[in-house]
Amino acid sequence: MFTFTKYGTETVESKARKRVLVITKTKEKNPKVKFSFSNGSMETYSEKEHAYFQCSRYWVERSFDDTKNELGLSGYQVRKRIVWYHHQSLVMMACVHLQQVKFENKKEYELMSVRDARILIIAHLFTNSDATEKLYK
Repeated sequence: MFTFTKYGTETVESKARKRVLVITKTKEKNPKVKFSFSNGSMETYSEKEHAYFQCSRYWVERSFDDTKNELGLSGYQVRKRIVWYHHQSLVMMACVHLQQVKFENKKEYELMSVRDARILIIAHLFTNSDATEKLYK
């Protein structure tokens, strides 16, 4: 019997779940090695696809970090679950909007960050257009 704890409740299962251990190593002078588990089987995904999934995790983590630092994902003070869901949803929608602003301004500001996009929106909303243009020249 295997016991799994998830969200404060315990689930007992009769057999262990099969996982694939993914190990990637960079081709640098001082290589970096990353380990992770995947619930995708080797029959379903190739080694290259598993490595791609592991590398794409960075962008997911980056997105969460941006939403915590710039949009207040972790700055909630709520007492009920539904309010927490509303807060998380609004922050994620704001993140999508900021990503869209970054995408729309990519030609002009290639290295625009989420923080830059947030400042650009604030400047656009609370100043005149001349001040916004001076800010980014």
